[in-house]
Amino acid sequence: MDTSISQQTSCGYYGAVSGVGTIRNPITAAYELARQQQISPLLSLGRIPPCHLTSAGAEEWAREHGVEMCSRDDLKSASALENWEKYSKMIESNKARKRELENNDDNDIVGGKKAKVTNGATADDGDNNDNNARLDTVGVVVLDQFGKIAAATSTGGLMMKTPGRIGQSSTFGCGCWSESGYSGQPSIGVVSTGAGEQLIYSSLVKQCCEQLKTKEPYVAVHDVINEGLFKCPLLTHVEDKQAGLLTLTSTVQDGNEQTVEVVWGHTTRSMFVGHMSTEAGCVPKIVCSRLPSGAPPNSLNVEGGWIRVTKENSKKQSPGSAEEMDFCSSTTPTVIVIEQDEDEMSSSEDLPPESNTAEDKRVPDAAADQGVVALVEALEEHIHQSERDNHEKSQQQQMSQIDGHYDDDWSMDDDVIIDYIATDRCDGLNVDDCRVELGSQYNRKTLAEFEGKIELRWTERLKTNTRLFNGQKFRFDSVVTDGDKNLVFKLGLTQYRDYVETNLSDDVAWLQKKGKEMLNNSQGYLAEPLAVGGVVVTADGKVIFQQRSAWVAESAGQLDLPGGHPEPSEAAGCNNLTTFVEMEDLDARKVIEEIFQSQIKEVRDEVNIPVEHLADIKLLGIVRNRVTGNRPVCYFKMTCSLNEAEIRELYNQGGAETDESTGLLFLSTQKVYTMEKDEVDTWKQLCPSGKAAVTLFSITHQLSMENRPFQQV
Repeated sequence: MDTSISQQTSCGYYGAVSGVGTIRNPITAAYELARQQQISPLLSLGRIPPCHLTSAGAEEWAREHGVEMCSRDDLKSASALENWEKYSKMIESNKARKRELENNDDNDIVGGKKAKVTNGATADDGDNNDNNARLDTVGVVVLDQFGKIAAATSTGGLMMKTPGRIGQSSTFGCGCWSESGYSGQPSIGVVSTGAGEQLIYSSLVKQCCEQLKTKEPYVAVHDVINEGLFKCPLLTHVEDKQAGLLTLTSTVQDGNEQTVEVVWGHTTRSMFVGHMSTEAGCVPKIVCSRLPSGAPPNSLNVEGGWIRVTKENSKKQSPGSAEEMDFCSSTTPTVIVIEQDEDEMSSSEDLPPESNTAEDKRVPDAAADQGVVALVEALEEHIHQSERDNHEKSQQQQMSQIDGHYDDDWSMDDDVIIDYIATDRCDGLNVDDCRVELGSQYNRKTLAEFEGKIELRWTERLKTNTRLFNGQKFRFDSVVTDGDKNLVFKLGLTQYRDYVETNLSDDVAWLQKKGKEMLNNSQGYLAEPLAVGGVVVTADGKVIFQQRSAWVAESAGQLDLPGGHPEPSEAAGCNNLTTFVEMEDLDARKVIEEIFQSQIKEVRDEVNIPVEHLADIKLLGIVRNRVTGNRPVCYFKMTCSLNEAEIRELYNQGGAETDESTGLLFLSTQKVYTMEKDEVDTWKQLCPSGKAAVTLFSITHQLSMENRPFQQV
C-alpha cells in the first residue's frame, strides 16, 4: 500500500510510505515519519531525517518506531485473491499468445505488413489498460477549531499493477496537500484520487492548491482539471483522463467563526464524499457524486457545499434546501473524506438502502493531524474488509438513490399537476397565442403570524450561502382560455425570498392547510413564482440536459433541463435583477414576451449559447411541481442551430450562469421521446421538473404523429 500525510501546524511536515505490505495501517507510519521530523530536525552526524520511505526499508523503520505490524496474509481477502489469480492467468495467457505470434513466421506477415498484437494488456503495458481495474483510494481532510488543517491519502493502487509501481497517493504534491492560512489567505486542504500516473504527470493537487489561493473554489477546481489535466502536455496521448479532487478552504471571520467551503470535482464515473464532525451527536454522512449516464470521456462534474465552524457550542443548523449543505456547526475537528472507485463502491455498508448515514466510526476528539490519521486508519481497515461484500447489491442501491429517493414507478400524478397542455396545438403555442392579465388580486396573501419568520429565516440563510440573493418574480395564479382560444395568464408579483421561505419551507403543508381553511385556496399564502424550463433541440437532433450543481436552490446534484424565471424588472425595461417594480410599470404585452424570452435567456446564460442561435420557441404546457409546493413551471421547446460539439466548446468557456451545472448530457430526440421506458438509468437521474418537461415533449410529439401517448396522464 501507498500513503502520505500533509500536516500544517506551526510548521508544515510531510510523511509518506510506499510499497508496504506488513504495516497494519500504513498511515500511522507516514504520520510517525512526519512527527519524527518535527521532533528531530537532524539525525546523528547531521543527517536529514527522511520524509518518504519505501518497501522493506519503510517496514523496518516502522517496526523500530513502534508502529503496529502484521503479516501479508492478514491483508488478503478471499475475493481479492480470487480476482488476482483470475487476472494473473489472463495476463500469462496473453503473454504466451504474444510470443507465439512473434515467433510464428506465418503469422508475422499479413498482407505484406507486420502484424501488430493488440488483443489485451500485458504486465508491461502499464497500469491503465485494464478496463476492469478498480481504484480504492481514500483521501481525508481534517480541520480543527483553531484553523489547523491536515490531509492524507491511502491506497492499495490499481488491481494487477506492475510490481514496484508507486502511485500518486505517496508522491509529494500529488496525493495530498495542506497549507494553513496566513495574511488573509485561506487554510487549504486538497486530496486526490484517480489514475496515479496522470495525477503525477499533471501535479494536479499542488496546482489546485495554488489556484485556490486566488480563485473561488468552484472556479479553481473546474479550471485546474480543464487546464492542468485535460490540456497537460504530458498526457496528450491519453484519451480518457481519470481524476478526482476534494478541496477544503477555510477563512476565519471576526476571530470567532470559520467559513468553510468544500468543493469536489471528478472525471471518473462516480466519487463518494463523506463528512462529519467529532462533536458528540454528529454522525458521518455521505454524498454520491456521479457523471450523467452516457457522459463521454473527459466529462467533468464539480459540486460542493458550505460548512460553518464556531468556537462556541451550537446545535446543528437545519438547512432549508439542499444547496446549502450546512454540514455541521462544530467546536471540534470537521472531517471530509473521499472514497472513489472507478466502477462501483465495494461495500453495501457505504450506502445504506434507506439512509445517507454511514456507520458511526468517530475519530478521536483531537487536533487535525490526529483526526486524519485515525480516520484514514479506519478507512484502510475498511478497504481490507470491503472485498468480501457484494458489489452487485451496492450498485443497485446506489442507482436507486442517485436522485435522493426511490422512484422506479414514477408517475406524473405523484410529483406534478398539469395545469395546461397544448393538446389541440401539438407543436406548441407561439407568443401571439398567449396574453397576460395583471393585478394585485393575484399577489400572495399574508399571514401576520408567519411574516416575521420569513425575514428571520432568510437572513439566517444568507449567512450560510452567500450565492443567494433576493429578486422580484411574477406570481402565477391560474390560466384560462379566452374566446379567441388564447391562453390567458393571471399574474401578480412576488419575490424569491418568499418562495424559498414558503414553497420550499418545512411549513409548506401548514401554509397550504391554512390557505384551504381561510381562503379556499391552498396556494393563497405561497409565493408561487412562475418558472420556465424546457427542451432545446440541437442542429444534430439532440436534447441538452444539465447536471445541476450542489449549491443551487432546486434539484441540487440532479439531472435537469435549462430553465429559470421571467423577470419583472426586465419586462419593465430595467436590467438590474435586484430592482423591484410596481404593477403600473408593467405592460401586459411586454410581460408575455418576457415569459417566452426568459427561457431563451436562461439557455444563453446556463449553457453559454448566443441567442442568435436559438429560435422557434413554443409553449408545450404548464405544470405544478409537488416537490416545490406546487410551484408552476411553463415548459417550452426551441431549436438551436449549433451541434453538440459546438455547444460543448461554448459551455466549457464558461458563461454567466454555467456554474449552476457541472456538466452537459446530450441525448437524441428519439431517445428522449421514450426515455421513461428505454433510458431508465438516465430517467432515474432526472429531477421531477425535468421528468415533467420530457413527458410533455414526448406527449406532444406523439399527438402530432397521431399516436396515443404511452404515458398515463
